[in-house]
Amino acid sequence: MFILVLAILQSYTGYSNAQSSLSTIVPAIITFGDSMMDVGNNNHLSADFKANYRPYGRDFKNHRPTGRFCNGKLPTDITAKRYNELKIAVFDIYQPLYELITAPSKQGFVEAQRGCCVTGTSGKTSVLCKPELEGICSNATSYVFWDSVHPSEAANRVIAGSLLVDGLQLI
Repeated sequence: MFILVLAILQSYTGYSNAQSSLSTIVPAIITFGDSMMDVGNNNHLSADFKANYRPYGRDFKNHRPTGRFCNGKLPTDITAKRYNELKIAVFDIYQPLYELITAPSKQGFVEAQRGCCVTGTSGKTSVLCKPELEGICSNATSYVFWDSVHPSEAANRVIAGSLLVDGLQLI
């Protein structure tokens, strides 16, 4: 599980009177969790596990590694939506992930046993992606996992959708 803290501020947008309105923005999403939620906080620290090298970030907007243990966006990136008041919410991301693993075809996935980022010709997945691009699938959207333990962006979108449904019940 991870804890999602949404700090909400009220702000005015005012290019003209017609466009002026009170709007709610989410200035920060603070998460406490494991590497499935890490956006690269350890990039500049001495750490054994990092994702600040290719092929991580391959499908992110600038196609560069950001430190996210994924090919693209994480659930927190995807769920950064507008809410109307301060909320502290606890979400279980592992139940939707478990459902993806046990029934991947229900959400359009083809592979849930291996990650897109495999190494060598044996087809075995390493714990993390290797900097060499050998063995990386061409279509990460059909894989539940990007590496051996972290969901692909496509899987994170499904997980985020589940979180949004749970979050709407809080409003």
